[in-house]
Amino acid sequence: MQAMQIGFEPSLALLAEVVFWVALGVFVAAEGLVVHASVRLLFARALPPHARLSHAVELLGVVLPLVGVGVAFGLAGAELKGREDGFRTVVQIADGAAIGMMALALMGVGQSALWRAPSSPHAGHTPPTALATLRDYFALTKPKVVLLLLFTTFVSLFLTPAGLPPWQVVMWTLVGGYLMAGGANAMNMAYEADIDRVMGRTARRPIVAGRIAPQQAARFGFVLMTLSLAIFVLFVNALAALLALVGFLYYAVVYTRWLKRNTWQNIVIGGGAGAIPPLIGWAATSGQLELPAIFLFALIFYWTPPHFWALAVLKRREYAAANVPMLPVVAGERETTWQMLGYALGTVALSLVLMPLGVVGLPYLVGAVLLGGGLIALAWRLHRAPHPRAALGLYAYSLVYLFALFAAMLADRALRWLS
Repeated sequence: MQAMQIGFEPSLALLAEVVFWVALGVFVAAEGLVVHASVRLLFARALPPHARLSHAVELLGVVLPLVGVGVAFGLAGAELKGREDGFRTVVQIADGAAIGMMALALMGVGQSALWRAPSSPHAGHTPPTALATLRDYFALTKPKVVLLLLFTTFVSLFLTPAGLPPWQVVMWTLVGGYLMAGGANAMNMAYEADIDRVMGRTARRPIVAGRIAPQQAARFGFVLMTLSLAIFVLFVNALAALLALVGFLYYAVVYTRWLKRNTWQNIVIGGGAGAIPPLIGWAATSGQLELPAIFLFALIFYWTPPHFWALAVLKRREYAAANVPMLPVVAGERETTWQMLGYALGTVALSLVLMPLGVVGLPYLVGAVLLGGGLIALAWRLHRAPHPRAALGLYAYSLVYLFALFAAMLADRALRWLS
């Protein structure tokens, strides 16, 4: 990870420093809320000896984000003040080593898990038409989900100090990104057919309906991953390829095969998979990772729990029937909405830091404050009155929030170029 040189006009320098300290204060308050609630929940449960590993993972899911973002805030403060020291060098080396070791470890896990999809209960199903089969395979990639991920990738391509990226890099990054995310989603569907069969919103998916066998979906996902990796290596760069592979294995193996069925921290820890696309976009343009890219990752990481838990509140009974330990199932709506409020506050705090880092300017800051106010207000409303309508409102707004926030980044950068 490389450092950025941050400079402001005198009129904005003081504002940037004020925004930084306000964001840090809000983030500390949000983390205090989340950690207090999470630790209370963790130690309130009597766990048998065989569940100690799961308990340790849940504790890591609480502590590691705090430590990681805390280090990022420290580096941002040092850059804002123009100080450089050996600590930053150590963090840079650790970042590179961590990415490499994570990729190697996940590849080892993936070799033993990728092909263990459950068999299809619909053997002998009448083959559909070719066009219907194409539609089903396209549905395996979850195109609506991938579009938001691609948009965060697209915006991050234009935020680096390298300036406007070549159109070829933009095109191949988006193509490779879709194939990698689509492949991971296909793997996810192959392994979760038993869960999808219970959930109302997923009961008509191709595997559940028997139109595609789980093994076929898993192979399809592997093919998409391989094509994506080749595209990134040949037409983008090795770092973007590595990050894309880590994202694939993180979602298809770590989240799908392990976290989702075993811990209420599944969405918190697993949210890192959906937060990788901005890192890919940044690395595709600049060839390296810089501090603002880490904050973009953290922003989506903290956005994921209030977004997904809003849906989990709505579908609590279905998750309980599927034996998936989502937080509303494990701890109830009151505890869930309290933690959602904490993560919403953390999300807004992280969104503000991009201005002191010099990535964006005053127009973005105004938009981030307004959008963040809406997110916090809806999270607070849901906590005060956990009603399905309030949960649905927060879920829908969270999607609009992330899209509008990244659109504001892009608009701010466009205004800079035009001026």
